[in-house]
Amino acid sequence: RLAARSPKEVAGLCLLAPAGRYGVLHPLSFNVPLVGLDPIAAVVGQQTFSKFSSKDAVRSTLQYLHKDGSRVSEEMVQALASPWLDARSQLAGKAICKAIYQSRLEAPWDKLVSTDEM
Repeated sequence: RLAARSPKEVAGLCLLAPAGRYGVLHPLSFNVPLVGLDPIAAVVGQQTFSKFSSKDAVRSTLQYLHKDGSRVSEEMVQALASPWLDARSQLAGKAICKAIYQSRLEAPWDKLVSTDEM
């Protein structure tokens, strides 16, 4: 966040698995009948974001990426997970996941995610 909002204050930036452990989620992957209905997309989107933004998911991804997973500390997990755990990030993440589940086949990413989040 700091890098996006105040780039002059950041000397460097390292993205860990920016596409996620399982690759980029694309709306075409979720073209399942009824999942796009508002209440279903909201529930499934909330569950998806909660699962992948949890400290356990961050720990699992770090251990997967690290040559020696046992060297992943609780301090490291907390530092990387904390931005996802604040209320504003939770709301935005759940809304993005809901939009992914509601997307149509032809919907481009810029219609799913605001330019502030791209």
